[in-house]
Amino acid sequence: LVTGGSRGIGYMIAKGYVNAGANVILTSRDETACSNAVKSIENSISNSSCRYVTSSLSTRQGCETLASKVQSMFSNGRKRQGCLDILINNAGTSWGEDP
Repeated sequence: LVTGGSRGIGYMIAKGYVNAGANVILTSRDETACSNAVKSIENSISNSSCRYVTSSLSTRQGCETLASKVQSMFSNGRKRQGCLDILINNAGTSWGEDP
Protein backbone atom coordinates (compact mmCIF):
# COMPACT_ATOMS: atom_id res chain seq x y z
CA LEU A 1 0.00 0.00 0.00
CA VAL A 2 1.51 3.31 -1.08
CA THR A 3 -0.18 6.42 0.32
CA GLY A 4 0.19 9.47 -1.89
CA GLY A 5 0.81 7.01 -4.71
CA SER A 6 -0.87 8.81 -7.58
CA ARG A 7 1.99 11.18 -8.41
CA GLY A 8 5.57 12.15 -7.67
CA ILE A 9 7.70 10.00 -5.41
CA GLY A 10 4.72 7.85 -4.36
CA TYR A 11 3.94 7.04 -7.99
CA MET A 12 7.59 6.13 -8.64
CA ILE A 13 7.64 3.89 -5.55
CA ALA A 14 4.40 2.15 -6.62
CA LYS A 15 5.68 1.67 -10.16
CA GLY A 16 8.99 0.30 -8.89
CA TYR A 17 7.26 -2.27 -6.69
CA VAL A 18 4.93 -3.31 -9.54
CA ASN A 19 7.94 -3.60 -11.85
CA ALA A 20 9.55 -5.91 -9.26
CA GLY A 21 6.46 -8.15 -9.32
CA ALA A 22 4.59 -6.90 -6.26
CA ASN A 23 0.83 -6.52 -6.06
CA VAL A 24 0.35 -2.83 -5.26
CA ILE A 25 -2.51 -0.74 -3.95
CA LEU A 26 -2.03 3.01 -4.21
CA THR A 27 -4.12 5.68 -2.59
CA SER A 28 -4.65 9.43 -2.70
CA ARG A 29 -7.56 11.86 -2.30
CA ASP A 30 -8.06 12.33 -6.05
CA GLU A 31 -9.87 9.43 -7.71
CA THR A 32 -9.01 10.63 -11.23
CA ALA A 33 -5.33 10.85 -10.33
CA CYS A 34 -5.43 7.35 -8.79
CA SER A 35 -7.16 5.89 -11.84
CA ASN A 36 -4.73 7.57 -14.23
CA ALA A 37 -1.72 6.38 -12.21
CA VAL A 38 -2.93 2.76 -12.24
CA LYS A 39 -3.63 2.92 -15.99
CA SER A 40 -0.19 4.39 -16.63
CA ILE A 41 1.51 1.67 -14.60
CA GLU A 42 -0.52 -1.09 -16.24
CA ASN A 43 0.23 0.30 -19.72
CA SER A 44 3.97 0.43 -19.08
CA ILE A 45 4.42 -2.90 -17.26
CA SER A 46 2.94 -6.09 -18.69
CA ASN A 47 1.20 -8.53 -16.34
CA SER A 48 1.11 -5.89 -13.62
CA SER A 49 -1.11 -5.94 -10.56
CA CYS A 50 -1.94 -2.44 -9.39
CA ARG A 51 -5.18 -1.23 -7.82
CA TYR A 52 -6.25 1.91 -6.03
CA VAL A 53 -8.43 3.12 -3.19
CA THR A 54 -9.41 6.78 -2.96
CA SER A 55 -8.97 8.12 0.57
CA SER A 56 -8.14 11.16 2.64
CA LEU A 57 -5.70 10.50 5.45
CA SER A 58 -6.10 13.92 7.08
CA THR A 59 -8.50 12.58 9.73
CA ARG A 60 -8.63 9.53 11.96
CA GLN A 61 -11.92 8.54 10.28
CA GLY A 62 -10.24 8.71 6.86
CA CYS A 63 -7.44 6.42 8.05
CA GLU A 64 -9.92 3.97 9.54
CA THR A 65 -11.94 3.97 6.31
CA LEU A 66 -8.81 3.25 4.26
CA ALA A 67 -7.87 0.38 6.60
CA SER A 68 -11.35 -1.08 6.24
CA LYS A 69 -11.32 -0.81 2.45
CA VAL A 70 -7.89 -2.41 2.18
CA GLN A 71 -8.89 -5.20 4.56
CA SER A 72 -11.95 -5.94 2.41
CA MET A 73 -9.71 -6.21 -0.66
CA PHE A 74 -8.00 -9.20 0.98
CA SER A 75 -11.14 -11.06 2.02
CA ASN A 76 -13.75 -13.04 0.19
CA GLY A 77 -16.62 -13.33 2.60
CA ARG A 78 -15.14 -14.99 5.67
CA LYS A 79 -12.06 -16.37 3.92
CA ARG A 80 -8.84 -14.32 3.84
CA GLN A 81 -6.97 -14.09 0.57
CA GLY A 82 -3.52 -12.78 1.38
CA CYS A 83 -2.56 -9.82 3.50
CA LEU A 84 -0.87 -6.46 3.35
CA ASP A 85 2.90 -6.89 3.54
CA ILE A 86 4.27 -3.35 3.12
CA LEU A 87 2.94 0.12 3.94
CA ILE A 88 4.70 3.15 2.44
CA ASN A 89 3.49 6.26 4.27
CA ASN A 90 4.10 8.85 1.58
CA ALA A 91 0.99 11.07 1.86
CA GLY A 92 2.57 14.52 1.75
CA THR A 93 -0.14 16.91 2.81
CA SER A 94 -1.87 15.00 5.59
CA TRP A 95 -1.13 17.05 8.67
CA GLY A 96 -3.88 15.21 10.53
CA GLU A 97 -6.17 16.04 13.35
CA ASP A 98 -5.31 16.36 17.01
CA PRO A 99 -5.27 13.04 18.91
